[in-house]
Amino acid sequence: LVDFTQELVKYKTDESLPRNPNYRDMALIRENYTCELCGTHKTFTDKNNVEYFEGHHLIMYNISVQSRFKYCLDHPDNIMCLCPNCHREIHHSSIQHTKDLLIKLFTKHNGLIKEFGIKSLDEIINDYTK
Repeated sequence: LVDFTQELVKYKTDESLPRNPNYRDMALIRENYTCELCGTHKTFTDKNNVEYFEGHHLIMYNISVQSRFKYCLDHPDNIMCLCPNCHREIHHSSIQHTKDLLIKLFTKHNGLIKEFGIKSLDEIINDYTK
C-alpha cells in the first residue's frame, strides 16, 4: 500500500484525486468480469472485445474520505467489479438498500477492513448516505 498522507496537500478540496486505470483492470480481471453484487446482469462487449464492467471504490475515493486514511484508496483491493446496473444501484438506491449492498461487498472482501485500518463499517456506510 502506498502512504498517501503527504500526497493530499497537493490537491484542493474540490479537485478529484487521480485514478490508475490499471488498478480497475486488475480488479475486473480478479473477478473474471463478473459483477460482485448480482453475478448475473449481462452487459455488452466493449471495444476491446471483453464484457463491459465498471470499477467501484468500495471505500469512497475522494479527498474528504482519503484524508482519513494513511494509504491510498485507489488500490485494486478497494476496487470492486460491478455491472453498470449494480453500480448505479449502489449509488442511487434507498439508504437501507445501499447499506445492504455495501455489507455484502464488505463481507466478501473482509480483509479490506484490516488492510486499510477501518475502525467501523458504519463510518464507511455513512459516507454513502450523506
